[in-house]
Amino acid sequence: MPGTSLVRGFVVVLAAYAAGAAWYALNFWVPPALRAEELSGGGLIAFMLPTLAAVVLYLFDTFESRRPLWSREPGDCAATERILFRIIVFIAGLHALVLLLVTEVLWVRHWGLQLAFVLIGALLVSVGNLLPKTRPNVLVGIRTPRSLRSRHFWMEINRAGGYVSVALGLLIIVAAVGLDYPVVRQFTAVAALTALGVLVERYLALARTSERV
Repeated sequence: MPGTSLVRGFVVVLAAYAAGAAWYALNFWVPPALRAEELSGGGLIAFMLPTLAAVVLYLFDTFESRRPLWSREPGDCAATERILFRIIVFIAGLHALVLLLVTEVLWVRHWGLQLAFVLIGALLVSVGNLLPKTRPNVLVGIRTPRSLRSRHFWMEINRAGGYVSVALGLLIIVAAVGLDYPVVRQFTAVAALTALGVLVERYLALARTSERV
């Protein structure tokens, strides 16, 4: 029985397909001589990202349905499904942004790349807030042999991952709003590498602690 977040994710996927179909119909009723060059791959533009979202939703539901009931904890499925829903919303938002970009909406053409980084930052913040609530599962979280073996280690490293994800997301959003695209791209690369380094250091520290216990 799919949870509420999965049902909402399915609705978002349908809405993304509907938006793509409407965009495709409106643009391809235009005479070929008047079409923009960007529309040459109209079918791909209209349906690629909604299809990606549908595949992600299907894979998650398939893997979760095969997970033994004894391996699940109260609230575990809810947290992972909420993370999945946020990923689906992110893909749908990116899809809407792409449609607006190729339609040449003026303000989107000017701010489109920064808006993409805002979407990425928002995804990292929202997912980071939920990571500490997850438990060992097949798709979501910081999955390593050590974290999958130990419930306590999973909780500790995913709590750290949540903090790092939220901090990185907020930094990306602030940079996207206040800086030009080339600087945002460079800043994001440096911030992501720094966040990865912090997370690796925390992982190794937790691993050393667990070995001494």
